[in-house]
Amino acid sequence: MKEKLTEHIRLLFADAERRSPDNPRLTELKEELLLNTLEKYEHLISMGKTPEAAYTTSVNGIGDIEALLNDVIGETDTRKAAEPATRSAATAGANPEAEGAGEDENGDDDDDDDDDDDDDADNGDAKRPPRSPWYKLASGIIWTVTLGSYFAISFATHAWAVTWLVFLMGIAADNVAEGIFDLRR
Repeated sequence: MKEKLTEHIRLLFADAERRSPDNPRLTELKEELLLNTLEKYEHLISMGKTPEAAYTTSVNGIGDIEALLNDVIGETDTRKAAEPATRSAATAGANPEAEGAGEDENGDDDDDDDDDDDDDADNGDAKRPPRSPWYKLASGIIWTVTLGSYFAISFATHAWAVTWLVFLMGIAADNVAEGIFDLRR
């Protein structure tokens, strides 16, 4: 099962390593996550869990690390980078003239999703003005630190039932940052 855990971590980092080869921070993060996951696995085995149950719990404890990987390699939003490939794959074999359907003259779609900066004011909440770029930056930093802290504290203490409270602190910090940037307007 240790080999299976190692392979799982390798697969989690494969795309990020392809996008940013020879990144020492990425290598360090991968090694730390692997070490912590293997330690958690060993801890669960020592507590009497079956190898399969320990593996499943260890893998589920990792969660979604895409934002953390993007932060380490210096990318902010994979949806924008992956969007052209996704659209071309989705429209392969479809009507070629329909590929630009749903987009305005700037190439932006009019849907109320979170991938367009120009959609911020049209997110269904007419009372809220668009977010400032500085708030978006601060919020990104807050959530990256929150996620990193969660993993570090969780793997260090193995107190998984309690460490989720770190996310409540992240919410509070994000709300404080939002208030500060709203006051500066």
